[in-house]
Amino acid sequence: MPGWITWIWNAGGDVLNPEGTMSSGAFDSPETQRGVEFLATLMREGVSPSLSESAAMGVDLFTQGQAAMEISGHWALIGYAAAPKGSDGKPLLAMDDVGVAPVPTQLSASQTVMYESGWAIGKHCKHVDEAWRFVKYMTSEEVQRKYARLGLAVSARRDVAEEIAAKDPREAKFFEIVPSARPPWGAKVEKYNPVETIGQNMMDSVLKSGKPIPEALRHAASQVDKEFAK
Repeated sequence: MPGWITWIWNAGGDVLNPEGTMSSGAFDSPETQRGVEFLATLMREGVSPSLSESAAMGVDLFTQGQAAMEISGHWALIGYAAAPKGSDGKPLLAMDDVGVAPVPTQLSASQTVMYESGWAIGKHCKHVDEAWRFVKYMTSEEVQRKYARLGLAVSARRDVAEEIAAKDPREAKFFEIVPSARPPWGAKVEKYNPVETIGQNMMDSVLKSGKPIPEALRHAASQVDKEFAK
């Protein structure tokens, strides 16, 4: 799911209704418009580089030490730790200078996308006992602690996640936003894939072509509903 969805959520909007069955009334709502307008304003006022500026630079501006902040997930910490070095031999981005904060929100708690990864045993499994032992091993405290220390994600084991968070303020910030995080629509709605493309085209029409936001959102909502009706 593209990064702009978090701004829409935190403005109180969404791309689909709560049931995930239609887009009109959600994608074209005043709240969604407010979220898109916020993003457009960042570029219009020069707070954030435009799409063309980012493309021209062709690098990760934050990791290169050329941007004050960026929106990303827990996995980005791995890349930050391996930031390239400058001519003086020092990393362009020092981990001691990296902090984590939730996305600004107009809701009671910040909402971000939460991706999940788990282990399952298929109903046609021929070695259920062995598979179950493997699942128990992979989800054990010992193994989950090793995975968590790699920096890719927050462990689904609360005891391990709390232990890691207690030792690292960056991990603590990620742990704090888990309760209000949301799974992506694509994990729940079978026909969601076209919404990704429609949404990105909507953002491009606003940010690149200057299309009025209300018009762009109405068009996107209509397109999504047509896809869902097929």
